Amino acid sequence: MNDEELLAMVRARIGITSTSRDILIAKIIDSVKKELNMHYGIRIIGNESVMFMMIVDLAEWRFNNPQNMGGMPIHLKKRINDLMAFEATKPVVL
Repeated sequence: MNDEELLAMVRARIGITSTSRDILIAKIIDSVKKELNMHYGIRIIGNESVMFMMIVDLAEWRFNNPQNMGGMPIHLKKRINDLMAFEATKPVVL
């Protein structure tokens, strides 16, 4: 999973074909990846499609809801909780 693929997927989900907002979307993607790692303890390793789509969906929601007035939707919270539970089963790599 590279940043260009993530950017293209988020743009497609939002419905943007131009590159005029790429800087903003790239920053949102970077922020989502850091939040998943630092706040929720979810390591972003490899090319897992589940993780890829979680980042895309969360970045799309952040782009479309910049004020975050209603809080995160339940379906995103549930998926994060599922990823946290899955993360707890991964072996620790030293």
